Parts: sequence; C-alpha cells; structure tokens
Amino acid sequence: MDEARKSDHFNSLGVALHLMGRLRAFRREGAQLRDLACDLIALSREQGSTDWGLAGEILLGWQEARDGCLQVGLERIRRGVEGLRARKLNVWLPAYLLLQAEICCDAGQFDETLELLDEAKELIELQEHPVCEAELYRLRACAELSRDSSAEVVEACFDRAFAVARGQGAKFWELRTAVSRAGYWRDRGKYAEARDLLAPIYGWFSEGFDTPDLKEAKVLLNELVV
Repeated sequence: MDEARKSDHFNSLGVALHLMGRLRAFRREGAQLRDLACDLIALSREQGSTDWGLAGEILLGWQEARDGCLQVGLERIRRGVEGLRARKLNVWLPAYLLLQAEICCDAGQFDETLELLDEAKELIELQEHPVCEAELYRLRACAELSRDSSAEVVEACFDRAFAVARGQGAKFWELRTAVSRAGYWRDRGKYAEARDLLAPIYGWFSEGFDTPDLKEAKVLLNELVV
C-alpha cells in the first residue's frame, strides 16, 4: 500500500486497494475494510475508472450488511457484481460472488446463495484458479444447513471444503471450515467430536490470535469443554 501510494500511479493504487480490501473482507476486519472500500470508490470517481469503483461498492456493501444494514448492503453488492459481469471481469468475480453469497445466506435467500456458489464454482474451474474454493464449499454447507437439507448433504459439503483446504495447505480456510463444522456438531450434542476436530487446527497457529477467526475458534473451544 505504501509503495502504491508513493508511485502516484492510479492503477497501481487501485490494485493495492482492491487486493488489500479483499484480504480485509476475508479476515473480517470491518473498520479497515470500510476505509479501503471508500478509498477505492474515491479513486474511481477521481480518475473515471469504473472497475475500481465496482470493487469498492461490493466491499463497502458487504461491510454495511455485516454492520446491520443487510438489505442496503446487499443491494450495493448486487449492483457491483452486475457491473463486474457486464464488464466481463471474470477473474475478480469468484471472490466477490462468495461475499455476495454469504450475505444472501444471512438474509435467508438460500436459492440465490446456491446459484451464486454454482456460478463461482464454474468460474473457478474454468479459470483453474481455486484460491477460494474451500470457502465456496463451506458456504454451501452453511446454506444447505439453513435450508434444512439432510445431514448427508451438509456433511458432504464440509468434507469437500476440508479436502480442498488440506490439499492446498490452506490453514486459514481449514480453520474457518472447522469452526463451522464444530458448531454444527455442538448443536447436535457431539461435543467431543467437535473439540477433537477443532483443537488441533487451532493449536497449529502460533500467531494471529487477535484476529476474528481465531477469537471465534477459541470461544467455541471453551464451550466444548465438558
């Protein structure tokens, strides 16, 4: 970010803001994300570059939704995603489709959630760029659970999320999947199984304990002590 700002080159700054914004969104760091999204939108207006503004709108909408303005944020995300589709910015779309799907699931719009995840899966396979693939299957598990799908369907989605994360050595996505699955098992009285799943993954980490995901994992582990 510092180097991009020093460069006085707006596309370099756009790339840096866009990538840092996605990172902050995936790490659920709301205050930093809101600032980055607003900077992207301001850069877009200043330079007349629509692409960065679309990314900024999606990121800002996602944070607005998480802050409680669910429908306002979701509509902002939809406008941004439609803009990306229209401009055929397909390399960006999978990550942003996942962010949209997460908010749709929170809003109880499960059919749209699954449609977005199907679209993201198709693009990931087409582009052979599976950075967010584990999160895709975790979100599908959560959506299937929310729409009262069978345990077999939910567990299959979690299995796939774990397989992808472990195959990539992606501990961040593995941790998030473990938290979701452990919570699912806890709610069904499977405390020991949930603890045995989550504890070793949490124990792998040696830093980042102030991040939302590791905090959430720690709270859940404390609940699983029987």
